[in-house]
Amino acid sequence: MLPILLLLSIALLMLLGCYIYNQYIDRKWLIAAYKRAKSSCSEASTEEEKSIAQARYEVIVTLLQCSSAKVVQ
Repeated sequence: MLPILLLLSIALLMLLGCYIYNQYIDRKWLIAAYKRAKSSCSEASTEEEKSIAQARYEVIVTLLQCSSAKVVQ
């Protein structure tokens, strides 16, 4: 029962995140964040910094892909 409730709560949080994203995040902000994330990947010196920068970069790329799909629809 607990795993089902956990999965449902995660799904609801994802839906809420998509709603907030669709309502409040501007594409220009995403492009600026993409540029910063890309540069921080190349400027990172330690492995920990590189992995954090890479994770940020992947999240921003995913958000940009979502916003591109939204524009096409």
